[in-house]
Parts: sequence; C-alpha cells; structure tokens
Amino acid sequence: MSRLPGGVPRLLPLWTAAAVLVLPAAGRAAADTEETDAAGSVSDAADPGGRAADTEAVAVMTLAEVLRAALLRASMIRAAEARVDMARAMPDQVSAYPVPVVGIRAMDWPGTPMGDWEIQYMVSQMFPLTDVLERRREAAEAAVDAVRAEAASVELDIVLEIRLAYVELARTLAERAVIDDQERTMRRMAGIAAAAYASGAGMGTAADTMRARAEIAMLEGDRRMAEAMALAARAMIAAAAALEPHETVVDPAPIDLSAFEPPTPADTEDLLAESLANRPEFAAFDALGRQAEAAALAAGDERVPDLMLEAGIQQRIGGDMPPVAFMLGASIPIPWLSPGRYRGMEAEARAQARMVRADADALGLSIGAALRTLAASHDQAVAGIEASRGVIRILRGAARSAETAYLSGTGDFDSILNLQARVLEIRRLLVRYVFETFAIRARVDRVVARPVAEQIASAEVRP
Repeated sequence: MSRLPGGVPRLLPLWTAAAVLVLPAAGRAAADTEETDAAGSVSDAADPGGRAADTEAVAVMTLAEVLRAALLRASMIRAAEARVDMARAMPDQVSAYPVPVVGIRAMDWPGTPMGDWEIQYMVSQMFPLTDVLERRREAAEAAVDAVRAEAASVELDIVLEIRLAYVELARTLAERAVIDDQERTMRRMAGIAAAAYASGAGMGTAADTMRARAEIAMLEGDRRMAEAMALAARAMIAAAAALEPHETVVDPAPIDLSAFEPPTPADTEDLLAESLANRPEFAAFDALGRQAEAAALAAGDERVPDLMLEAGIQQRIGGDMPPVAFMLGASIPIPWLSPGRYRGMEAEARAQARMVRADADALGLSIGAALRTLAASHDQAVAGIEASRGVIRILRGAARSAETAYLSGTGDFDSILNLQARVLEIRRLLVRYVFETFAIRARVDRVVARPVAEQIASAEVRP
C-alpha cells in the first residue's frame, strides 16, 4: 500500500521524536472517551489514590484570536518594536550640539614668592558652520522609517507562519478523516471475506480475512502519524503566537473534498502592482536610500571646519598684576589636511544608495517570479483536484466490480485490496491538492503584503 503520498511535510523531521513519544498515549486516548463542557474545559482526571486532580480549563481560540494574540505576544514582534524605539532615540542624539567643555587650570611660577598663583576658569563650545547636524537628523529619521518598515515585515512573516501551520493542521485532520473512512471500508471488506469464507461462497479464504486485518493495522499506523503531525502543527502555532500552555487553536472546520471549488486567483500583473504599492520592504529601501543620501550630504559638510569658541576668567593671587582678567579664544580644525577621510565617507554613502536601489530592483523581480510561480502552482493544484476526483470515481467503480466478482467466484481478494489501496492514495493526494490552494492563498497575501487586519479576517480555512 502506498504510504504518505505527495512527499513528506517539512514539519516531519522536527517532530519525528515527538511522534514516537506521543503515539502510545495517542493509542490509549483513542480507546477512551473524554468529556468536555461547553467552554471546552477538560474533565478532571482521577489520580491513583482516587482523588480528583485539578486541571486548568483549556482556552480554545479561533484563528483570528490566535493571530491577534501573536501580534501582541510574539517575541520577534516585540523585538522589532524595541528596535523601532531604539531608532527613534537617535535623531535627537546625532543632531545635538557637541557637549560644552568646562575646565580649570592652576599655574605657579618657580622663584616667585609663595602664594603667587594664576587660576583660569574656561568654557568652550564647538559650533558647526554648516547644516551637518540637520543632515545627520535626516539620516537618523530615515533610519527610523526603515526600522519601522522592517517591523511591519516581521508582523507579516509571523502571520504567514501561523497561517501555514494552520493549513497544515487542517490538512492532517482531513487526512485522518480519509484514513478513518478507509478503515471503515476495510473493516467491511474483512467482514465480506470472513462471510465468504464461512459460507464457502465465491473465492473466500481465511487468508483473505487476515490480509484485510493487516491493512486495517497499517491504516491505524497512518492515522497515528496524522495525529502526530496535527500535534506538531499545533505546537508550531503555539510557539509562533506565544500561546499559554492552556491555550490552543480551534480545529479547522471540515471541508467537503468532493465539492470544494478553489477561488479564482487575481491576475498576476494586478498582484504585482499591489505588491509594489504595499510591501513594507520597498518602504524600507526608500528610507535606506534617503538615509544614504543624507549621510552623503553630511559627509560633504564635514569638509567645512567647525568653529570652537572659548571664554574664561583668569584669577591671579599675589604679585603685581590685576587680580582678574577676561579671556576669549577661537580655533578651528583643518579638515583639508585629511581629504581622504571625507572623500571616503562620501563615497561610502553614495555606494550605499546605489546598493539600496539595486536591492529594491532585485526584490521587484523576485516578487514577479514568486507570483508567477504561485499562479502556476495554483493551476497545478486545481488540475490535480479535478484529476483526482475523476480517478477516484473510476477506482471506486472498479472496486465495486471487483467485489462483485469476488463474491461470484470470478475474482480474487488481491484485486479488491489493490484497488482500495489506490483509492486511499488518490484521496490523500486530493487532500494535499485542496489544502495546497489554501497555502498558496496565504503565500500570495504575504507576497503582496495585504494588511494584517484583512488577513486576519480572511485567514480561516474554509471553502
């Protein structure tokens, strides 16, 4: 029998060990019935001593509630917000005048009478003679815009991660339902084989019944694997949204796979235009470009020397000189003696501006390629849905014919098992195609950067 059609989901390597641990518990849980109240709280469990153990009520959250919680709790989002706050503190720092300097000096001359001292009290302040401080503020403010745009990108990435994990949860639950349905079919086949063998009708043998039971056992393994994958998807959602241990996301609503019709996607060119207008990355590139241009202008202003003004009072103790004197002074650095420093600063800023423009162009091209790839994947999934439904109808008709032939003595049980195995394989493939359309929808929303509020409102996995 074909197992796990359509490839191994990306969560499997990470959760294989977890699946091994939870499978025994999952098997025991399948035999028990668990009562929950209307609020979804778990019933109290009895300990070995017969005393009821307190269990915290489970808070079942909708996907929209989980996404809103993630925007408030996710560590990556909180870190991005902290980076924005850090960047907002920079403009005032870089645009402030240099800190004034206050000093005191005391002098004595050898050979003079004891007590002849000269004390100087000085204050100095550097004054830029250009707009360099304003240029630095502009660069820092542009950096704030860039960091803010990066924070918006982080929010979109978190929303996409949770949505894809929720699609994976829906897919595994749908696959488990298909396996359960197939198990009921195989139990019916085992009953047919047992009845045929007992009555001597047709071609029934004891081996047929045993082989049918073996197929049922294999389906139980598949069902447990699907449950482990659902557990992994829930864990990924909880980690991405920073849910509390007692919080969990509600199960996706079941979908009628035989009647599901995927929505028609928007035109690729329209999506590309929407992406160019919405993507926060482009806003970040624009801000980084403005930052580089302001830095280049500031580097040019650095070529003009600053003016250092000094003022002070000189106090003389002893001697024949007046006891108090006033001092004024001025000085300038000489940047022309180090021309390479300023040329390098300006060249670096200009090169950064060119790099940012090139990165923006590259992102635009990659977005176009991504949208065309997603459109092709959507077309492939839709074609796979239609093809799978047609094959399932044919295989089920063939299975009914094989069953009739087996009961009439003109067919064997191998034909029934092989056809039923193919039915299961194609039904699981249909599940993959259906939920791939939901994953594509989530990825398109991220590529075009649809507003987070709009994504939350439409993120549910439903027809």
